[in-house]
Amino acid sequence: MKRVDREALSFWIADELCPSGQPVSAMLEAGFLWCRDRNIYGPSAKELERLVRSQRQQYLDGWLHEVSAALPPETVAAMESSLADAEGPAGFNAMKADAGRATLDNILDVTVRLAFIRKLALPRNFLSNINPAWIEPVVRRVSGEKASEMRRHMEARQLAVYAVYLMARETAITDAMVELLVETVHKIGTRSKRKVVGDIAKDVERVYGKERLLVDIATASIDDPVGRICDVIFPIVGKEKLVAIIKESNDKGALIQTALSSPAR
Repeated sequence: MKRVDREALSFWIADELCPSGQPVSAMLEAGFLWCRDRNIYGPSAKELERLVRSQRQQYLDGWLHEVSAALPPETVAAMESSLADAEGPAGFNAMKADAGRATLDNILDVTVRLAFIRKLALPRNFLSNINPAWIEPVVRRVSGEKASEMRRHMEARQLAVYAVYLMARETAITDAMVELLVETVHKIGTRSKRKVVGDIAKDVERVYGKERLLVDIATASIDDPVGRICDVIFPIVGKEKLVAIIKESNDKGALIQTALSSPAR
């Protein structure tokens, strides 16, 4: 392999392989095939691996530099404040935290995080212009770092990786918000059903046996409307209403008997 061949291979790796987001192993195999197809006695495996990793790092660094350069000053100030006050409502630790259970406090906390990210003028077009395989390692690295470790990066890289993390995190936080709201609505529906069923059960328990008693009173009043019955019950209820109560009870009994005696279809 001559120097010009090495330069051509480096350019091909950076221009063809890196944008595809292939893992190192796949890029190494492609590099060996590139040399074979050109009848070039290629470098050793270790040397080719160093070349591949170097090109990968340069590609990622170049992309992160573009992301950092696209951040407006107000976005930079807000992100720096988030890293400085890591424990705040919109701090670095809050951005990484899980949504938790469906409580009012958790819903409000997630709302604050989502509002903070959406208020930032993040260059979201950069995520669509690069293979997701490059985004995942950045997100994993930021997820595993503390705020103090993030602040030790050079400013441009620190802001770039945090911006990529927030852009990727926005989707997850939005999904968490939806899940919290769905769970809250489900809880409200369940509690409402329990309350309605409980009220019905109380009503049933409260009136249980009283209809039969009322029917007995009405029957006795009709059969012997003399004395206290005539003096007390009739003036309050009236004979016609008592007759209607007896008729309604008899109709219900007949209807139930008809339903029970009917053959199942």
